[in-house]
Amino acid sequence: MTNSGSFQTRRSENFDKTYKALVKGHYRKNSRGREDFEKQLAGFVALLRSDPRLPPPFGGLEPWPKGTYREGWELRKLHFDPPELRGASGEGRLIYMIDTERSVVYLIWIYTHQEFPTRPPDKSLRQVVEEARQEAEEVERDPEGE
Repeated sequence: MTNSGSFQTRRSENFDKTYKALVKGHYRKNSRGREDFEKQLAGFVALLRSDPRLPPPFGGLEPWPKGTYREGWELRKLHFDPPELRGASGEGRLIYMIDTERSVVYLIWIYTHQEFPTRPPDKSLRQVVEEARQEAEEVERDPEGE
């Protein structure tokens, strides 16, 4: 395993979908807040590229949904405070997976505490984990997208 700043990041389809929903639900009428949120997220992505194993209270390991554990992978959650949001909406979460053998971080779900007080249901998370792994395997088989 490496922590030398050489991790790649990839966004799953579900991440893009949940990102758009979060922005639409919380920043539709707040362009400054949206801009600050996008800058914050870009900073997290840069941080995850250098060291995706953030210590508590910023992040930590998450238990895998039943039947999805695979050697060489980690499931983690990042805790953050989205700009200009209050209450339960002001507690953001980013779930991501690390493929330790290939040094790739897969962003799979972003949400607020208002949407899910702990995390998305295991059934939904299981499906997203498997879809992200399938995307990873497709990229590995055909890295140029040909």
